[in-house]
Amino acid sequence: MKYTIFIILLCCLIIAGCNGNMNNHTKKQTPAQQMSVNAVMKENTQMLMSYPGVVGVYVGMTEDSTECIKVMAVEKSEALEKKLPKELNGYPVLIHVTGRIKPM
Repeated sequence: MKYTIFIILLCCLIIAGCNGNMNNHTKKQTPAQQMSVNAVMKENTQMLMSYPGVVGVYVGMTEDSTECIKVMAVEKSEALEKKLPKELNGYPVLIHVTGRIKPM
């Protein structure tokens, strides 16, 4: 009898814990919980720079003044547009054509 009550109680706790974790994964982050655009850029710079034709990454603004991550590219190609993520952690990723960047 003692063990039955213990097992039922344990199962209830496990189920309650699982439901709480599932809800946390499905909720959208509020702006206060979201990573800053600078942190997102820093976390993803190496990955973005690995694409052929990408020569730099910086934080910029969209036409409607939304923070975004700009990817400097030698040229805008369909292949690059398909490979690059459209957004990272909610921030848009846009291509900025700069051509080749050469040291002076």
